[in-house]
Amino acid sequence: MLAGSLTMNAPDCDGYYAPTAYTPDKLNGLREPRDLATYSRNEQHLRKYQLPKGIFCGEILGRLTTNAIFNFEYDEAHTEKAFCDVKIWEEMQWETWKNPRARWVSARKFLLLYSVISVFSYFAVLATNFDEAKADFWLLFIFVIAPVSLYYFARHKARLAKDINNIVFNRRTGMVSIPRGKGEPPFERPFYEFIPYYTTHAVMHGINWHLYLGHRWEEIGALEPSASKDRVTPQVDWEFLQQYMDVSRPLPDVPMLEPVRAHDPVTAEYDRRTGRPPRYWRDMDPEKAEEMHTQSFKRMRRYTVTYPLQGVPRDPDYHQWPAIKEMEPETWWGKDED
Repeated sequence: MLAGSLTMNAPDCDGYYAPTAYTPDKLNGLREPRDLATYSRNEQHLRKYQLPKGIFCGEILGRLTTNAIFNFEYDEAHTEKAFCDVKIWEEMQWETWKNPRARWVSARKFLLLYSVISVFSYFAVLATNFDEAKADFWLLFIFVIAPVSLYYFARHKARLAKDINNIVFNRRTGMVSIPRGKGEPPFERPFYEFIPYYTTHAVMHGINWHLYLGHRWEEIGALEPSASKDRVTPQVDWEFLQQYMDVSRPLPDVPMLEPVRAHDPVTAEYDRRTGRPPRYWRDMDPEKAEEMHTQSFKRMRRYTVTYPLQGVPRDPDYHQWPAIKEMEPETWWGKDED
């Protein structure tokens, strides 16, 4: 999935794509980014390590979950309709905490775990002191009735809550939309005005890695919600996003985008020229698909992620912006490893 092998002259799309739609040439002539020292401390942390433009690792398939490989197995018609209804070939979304549905889904997951632990604890007490626990209604209420009721309430609210206030990447217009505070319009700028970084945060069980897209001149950016323990994943996610937004290339060839490839003019033309089967993934033997996913994941994990990235020269032409000073040859951990 190298960039050069996928780039093509866009066909006549009758104005389907907006003038702001992203192509790599839009990066030419942009003025230098704002000086890092003028940002807040938190923003400086998010923008500490830049990623290069282009596709070097290319293992997009390995980044997917196994469920994503087989998401057509049970209800293909429903999946295809759902994807077409939300037009995922035009818009890709990252959930934020400003999204009511995302908050209730997180609450539902927490309450499910809490309910299981509470009910198990109640029956453990019941087994050790049956007569007293059986007679104590408040024990039953606190450990069983209340947590289970809260779980079903959260599940109900998650179904009804609006799916709004997401970060939106629009392939057709080339725009990135980031929600702001209540009552404020979203921050909307062209994709080529954002600089990608990888950032980390420490959690109880280790380090999580995120992709962060910071605007060149404003103190605002888009933080990818899904974290990973693999330090190469921000690079792979950035490569996926570049191909998704670049209208000189077809959509990334992954299973969940297969039903909508015909709706995107550049992708449809690419498939016509190359003879790609419309049901390449859906007709594939599940064992073969799983093996392809496994091998891609292994190659992704083996990819060298030290800075400078494997195969990426230090030539400024490989970056879409002037570097913030001259970066030291640090690793993704921020220091040299033994």
